[in-house]
Amino acid sequence: MNLVQIMQLLLTVSENQTLEIINDMIDFLVEKYPQQLLPYSSELISSMCTSFLRVSEDEAYDTNNDNSNDATKETKLLGLLDNILTVVISIPDKQVILDLNNQLGCVISLVLDNAQLDLVESVMELVQEIDTKCKQVLNLDAVINSFKNYGYDYFDYYLGFFQSVYCYGDLKERSTVTELLGWIVSENPSGFDPDDTEFVEFLTCLVSEMV
Repeated sequence: MNLVQIMQLLLTVSENQTLEIINDMIDFLVEKYPQQLLPYSSELISSMCTSFLRVSEDEAYDTNNDNSNDATKETKLLGLLDNILTVVISIPDKQVILDLNNQLGCVISLVLDNAQLDLVESVMELVQEIDTKCKQVLNLDAVINSFKNYGYDYFDYYLGFFQSVYCYGDLKERSTVTELLGWIVSENPSGFDPDDTEFVEFLTCLVSEMV
């Protein structure tokens, strides 16, 4: 069978239908045939990014503030992010991941810059996976800015990424996160109580990683 044609067909169907089984089939093919699909990973990611942007900007989903439309839109976008993550996970080549990160920048920035909170967790998982695969820090500025704007209320989503900065980052990148920790403690932007055990644990994990 022609895997590329099948994948293109599935991507086309996913643009027009909200069917969980389509996302599952895409994940299955990527996981089962990573070597055969590797040469087309750039085209796959490009297609998914285009679909993601199209769905995000489609005003038809927001007509009359229909909650069912909102749910459908969120489901589509989460499904695309899941498929993108599956492709990234399946690729062993660092340079390929670096190239894909350039394409994914539009999706990552769209979610983080616009505080699309339902999608932040998935995007942060994607960003962290990219860093782990490349063993270097990418998208740091976008993540830092989003954290300062709203991320301290969703700190669990960011913990793994900030830990990876201390693992893979250079001195400047590590210093950037250390300065962020200082800002969090001194400014206390969300008014955390000192007895907030979850937030204290978040800070403790980062400080121990830093040390």
